[in-house]
Amino acid sequence: YSHANEIKEQYDKDIANAESVDENDYDEMSTWAAKHIADAINGHKGEKPFVLGLPTGSSPLGVWKRECV
Repeated sequence: YSHANEIKEQYDKDIANAESVDENDYDEMSTWAAKHIADAINGHKGEKPFVLGLPTGSSPLGVWKRECV
């Protein structure tokens, strides 16, 4: 249960520090998001595992296509 609280606290911090990204279209946004995800995963050096929540549906398909290439 305490791990769930840690995750919630980190989520709240991340949301408070979230940045706004302004891209011209879906393809540019998908490319930005894919690079941001890859950089976060590859740059993780923490003691705890990297946790990535994956959205479903058709909205993130452009990101997943770029991540899988």
